[in-house]
Amino acid sequence: MRQPSRKIFDPERYKAATGEDAVAGRLSGRLPMIEIDKHLFFVEIRLGLLRPMDIFSTMGINIETGSVETNDGRHRLFFYNRNSFEDADLDMVSPKDRIALVRIPRPLDLDPIMTAQLQGYPDRHYLEEHPMVMYRVAEMIPITPELVRKVGGSEKLWDNVERIFKEEMKKQQKLPPKKKGKGL
Repeated sequence: MRQPSRKIFDPERYKAATGEDAVAGRLSGRLPMIEIDKHLFFVEIRLGLLRPMDIFSTMGINIETGSVETNDGRHRLFFYNRNSFEDADLDMVSPKDRIALVRIPRPLDLDPIMTAQLQGYPDRHYLEEHPMVMYRVAEMIPITPELVRKVGGSEKLWDNVERIFKEEMKKQQKLPPKKKGKGL
């Protein structure tokens, strides 16, 4: 009897890889993964991309040009289009697009081995301070009016964010119409 083929990119296998198992996996060519809004992406530091695991119609998220570094320098922030699995250009967004703000670790933490290779250091150069983690979950930050006011930006960009946020709030607050009945 034929055995069913194993999933090549089984997330449980990635989650289980820690310590030296994670290092061995990365050195053998496996790319780290990050989960964004319940969708898996390969971390491709050499290309500066987070590439969707199973959506081939997009290049994914450009973490070099499509994101900004946080003030502490330890994370990257970008707007994410949940419909296209790409970083969102908020000047081009439509009301149908579902936009979220995402925070991920900086590239050095996402793939310390590839970062070391790209900088000409030995593979294990950064591992003591930045352990290899093969599976991460990105932090989704809700877009609120307060966030929009704090961040600032071009009027058109933030007008789009506020418009989308207001539309989402209206949808969430929509209640069934009250039935008019006879008074008591």
